[in-house]
Amino acid sequence: MTTRCEVTELFTDQCAHCRRITDEPAPNLYANRPQTFARFPGWCAGCGEVFGPGELIRSDGIDGWVAECCAGDAP
Repeated sequence: MTTRCEVTELFTDQCAHCRRITDEPAPNLYANRPQTFARFPGWCAGCGEVFGPGELIRSDGIDGWVAECCAGDAP
């Protein structure tokens, strides 16, 4: 039998309160990587969106590049 949360009355395995999920945004894992301008068109390793030459991109730390859509504009 699955137990219920005393606060939300949802099953504890489906309750954000019990699973300790907050509304805080996820940290930007790419924020500390240096930005560079794309010399060639490509696609964002984070979401697959296409970026073009001249757009700011960052390394994803593996073998791809993330564009502003996923890397944000944080330095």
